[in-house]
Amino acid sequence: DEGGLTKEFFSLITEKLFDPAYGMFQMQEETGVLWLNPGSLESDTDFMLVGLLLSLAVYNHVLVDVPFPRVLWKKLLGKPLNQTDLFDLSPEMADGLQKLLSYDGPDSVEDVFCLTFEAGFRFCGEQHTVELKPNGSSIPVSNLNRREYVQLYVDHVIEP
Repeated sequence: DEGGLTKEFFSLITEKLFDPAYGMFQMQEETGVLWLNPGSLESDTDFMLVGLLLSLAVYNHVLVDVPFPRVLWKKLLGKPLNQTDLFDLSPEMADGLQKLLSYDGPDSVEDVFCLTFEAGFRFCGEQHTVELKPNGSSIPVSNLNRREYVQLYVDHVIEP
């Protein structure tokens, strides 16, 4: 019967849980992978329950189609993460961070990129901004602190 009711149960419940309209996860348009919604109102316990549900599916030999990027598995294994890990999640974002790190033009990073230690995200159709470090909105990203900015930005994206 190839899983029958068990397979249908896991298929239906994962379809609902991972639906971006539910709010726990969002589909990355650029890559087609699911990622944690930074504006999710769900508790850590709810995310743990999703993990338990996926574990039960694996235990019951049921394959569920959940398009997570490799960076999630690396994160779960506790491995250090950097901007290159973002290529699976958002190649455009990773490329922009790489350009920031490798910029060596005549003008300063501060003048060219006009960044501060903040990150933005959309939630419920509105743009939200968070400071990556205390008083981040008034700290410009410069040649001296751009590596710190990139690491804080990566940490923010991967740890919503």
